[in-house]
Amino acid sequence: MLSPQETHGPAPPAFDPGWLILRTFDAAPTADDATAEDAVLAWLIRLPEGLDPAEAAAALLDAYAPTAPDDALSRQILARMAEVRDFPCNRLARLPRTRHGRRDRRAAARKTVSGF
Repeated sequence: MLSPQETHGPAPPAFDPGWLILRTFDAAPTADDATAEDAVLAWLIRLPEGLDPAEAAAALLDAYAPTAPDDALSRQILARMAEVRDFPCNRLARLPRTRHGRRDRRAAARKTVSGF
């Protein structure tokens, strides 16, 4: 198998820092305990600051999906990337946010149970 540098150039693209996803695809057939969620989380953490993960996921899918291995881990990674692609920053900004998150849900649950 060729290294990412031999097939894609000397530097990793911004959408795949350190060739993380490409290397995961290469290792997928033998990666027994790896999960798609682990790979995508590691990828998200390594994305350059200011790069919209949705845009990076779209570029990654365009570049890698046509030639990705056909194994369970690779298919799951591509599916998770499609989910990331579908939620760009401007769409996430429109989602309603609660100020206190869990505390609000717990209070709502208490009201339902107690009737107050």
